[in-house]
Amino acid sequence: MKFVLLCPDTFTGGPFATLQLNDSLIRLGYESEILFYDITKKPFWKSRKNFNIPKLTSDYFEVKYKKTPNLLLKNLNYKVCTKVYQNDIIVLGEVQIDTLIELKNKGFNNCVLWWLSWDNAPLSKINRFEYLSFIKNSINIFQSHYAKNEAKRLGIQGLIVSDYTLYDDEKIKSLFKKTNDICFFPAKARGSEEVINHLKNFFSVIPIVNMTQTEVQETLQSSKYFIDFGHHPGKDRIPREAALFDCIPIFRKAGAAGNMKDVGLPDTLKLQIEDMMNHENMVNKIRDIDKNRHHFLQKLEIYKKQILSELVSFDKEVLEFTKLFRANR
Repeated sequence: MKFVLLCPDTFTGGPFATLQLNDSLIRLGYESEILFYDITKKPFWKSRKNFNIPKLTSDYFEVKYKKTPNLLLKNLNYKVCTKVYQNDIIVLGEVQIDTLIELKNKGFNNCVLWWLSWDNAPLSKINRFEYLSFIKNSINIFQSHYAKNEAKRLGIQGLIVSDYTLYDDEKIKSLFKKTNDICFFPAKARGSEEVINHLKNFFSVIPIVNMTQTEVQETLQSSKYFIDFGHHPGKDRIPREAALFDCIPIFRKAGAAGNMKDVGLPDTLKLQIEDMMNHENMVNKIRDIDKNRHHFLQKLEIYKKQILSELVSFDKEVLEFTKLFRANR
């Protein structure tokens, strides 16, 4: 028995969290491997209609890949999965509910659904009897309290297994000059172009686009504010990195950003969408924060302590999760 973590070969928050879970499981003494489902030679998963699982050989199937995975994070090494046995514990993201059903139908009963987000899940399907029955008969774990609370409304319950922020201790302790006012992610800010253009009349603004992880961190280091127009389907990574560099995050109060357990910052930094749509309001809001920047940086210190303790908390969460399988070890 081993853990098999399904993961796309992309540099985004979900795969980062998957490598963190893999690393924690190995440190706890478990065997764990990563299955990169999007680079297999035959489509491992697209939808229920064209689901393609390799032919079973006895109690397992083999996985072959088109290429070597690109995903690589410092100190988070992994073994690529090439065989999946029916008694393996298979961890799937919430976008792979169809995959979970097909695996269970083929005798792979140890499936875990990891809700790395809530809003990215196929919400139109979840209430259907077939889907909900499969979900409830699986183990569910949640990256955010927001996702856990939303799932609870449907009677879906489970443990928190979150993630932690990757950072360079030397970088966050070093002195850095704030040469820019605002940075933001255009990909999470579609529809806010008029607001951004108005802000440019009063502040320097840098879009975070086509940047490496190092370049993103350097932008956060040099910026006073990170504005997040997104919905926060889970506990987002970049706002936490911003806080570590004293780049004050200003959130849209939606999704996980509205939950204090997920984002422990005062409501003065969490804005309703109506406030963000108001051009003058946004200018005045940033100016007001700027006038009291020292006060907000003090508030940020509490949040930073929470972020810096995430790894310890994460390992405890993973330990609780593994207790569910100890009898089968």
